[in-house]
Amino acid sequence: TPILSSPQSDYTFTLSQGYYSMILGGGSNGTYVIAPAPIDYWSIVTDSISYSVLIDSTYNSYDSLDFGFFPDTLIQELKVDLEGSSMQRCNLEIPMQITLHNTGTTILQDAVIHLVLDPTVSFLSSSITPDSILSNNVYWHIDSLFYFEYESIKLTFLNPDASFMGTNLVHTVNVIGPDSSGTISYQAT
Repeated sequence: TPILSSPQSDYTFTLSQGYYSMILGGGSNGTYVIAPAPIDYWSIVTDSISYSVLIDSTYNSYDSLDFGFFPDTLIQELKVDLEGSSMQRCNLEIPMQITLHNTGTTILQDAVIHLVLDPTVSFLSSSITPDSILSNNVYWHIDSLFYFEYESIKLTFLNPDASFMGTNLVHTVNVIGPDSSGTISYQAT
């Protein structure tokens, strides 16, 4: 979640671990009010919805200025991306990456990633060992993916030989996980 400051600092950084840094140019000393940017489907639940911090000419570090959030709407939403190299050549090893991003307000649990490779390519390796490989179908199990969390799997496959030159390669990723109504599915091609 981005943190906003008033007056606005020159540069701000919010790290995935929750740490926030602001960089100020010369002459920017004074009192700043910091607060989290609104997040769709989430409400702030801590007593403080903002903090006033004094920045002077010495290095200032504040700790324990926490913002707590709780989902106000339960949404199962997962962004699934399948990216491959634009450099496609016959009989060459090609990198590809599957990226999952939990953009919902629930924890994705007990899900299966199902990669369907074009039948003309050969699976070679991945950064996470597959649970099974059946022909051109590759499967991984995910125990859980928390709110805002990412999971990436880097893959390598072998392109077909020159007899398939000019053929479009089509790969598909499906992520299938349980929800309150049974099964939920996300797809990227």
